[in-house]
Amino acid sequence: MDNHYHTLGLTVQATDEAIKKKYRELAKKFHPDAGLDADEGTFKKICRAYEVLKNPALKSLHDQQLFYTGQFQKIKNTPRQGGHFLVLQLREVVQLMDTINTSTMDKNLLFQYLRSLLTDHSLRLSTIEEREAMGQLLMQILPFLGYRHWQDFKAHTLPFFSENATFMQFWNSRLKRKKQAYLIEKYKPLGILFIAVLICLFIWWAAKI
Repeated sequence: MDNHYHTLGLTVQATDEAIKKKYRELAKKFHPDAGLDADEGTFKKICRAYEVLKNPALKSLHDQQLFYTGQFQKIKNTPRQGGHFLVLQLREVVQLMDTINTSTMDKNLLFQYLRSLLTDHSLRLSTIEEREAMGQLLMQILPFLGYRHWQDFKAHTLPFFSENATFMQFWNSRLKRKKQAYLIEKYKPLGILFIAVLICLFIWWAAKI
């Protein structure tokens, strides 16, 4: 994927002001009417990069994609992933959440990463203490996932945390709320339809009187 920060010659830590300043500098340099440095292809890439980075929602999604691309590569390059490695990676996810607008969280991308990271093999290599540390971090991460993600997590990963009383208490209380929210959202259209039918029947009945 394109790294829009690199396109502008910046790092992920660049401020909004720095992004705007660099865009104006490069756009002026590579504009099709700029003369010797004119480059329409480069100019279009610069404009595209700025369009993404100036928009908070698009910037947040872009930052997440860059982050997880790097994290997936770490998993690929670390064949023997013990508990210490898992704890470090989960800490980085929590740190990411502190820097982005969580309302734009890509839940499916986050879930795919957790499933790739928390494999049976890697969890078996972890100690009880390391799983306790993971549990503390997961309690900050899992609330952002949907009910279906939780169901999958329950089937594949939860057994490794069954001895962590604090985590299991968190899990059981949150799972009930997740299920309630899921069912409300699932059956909301039917509820609206039912109310609409009742209103129509009431209007028909009132007209008959």
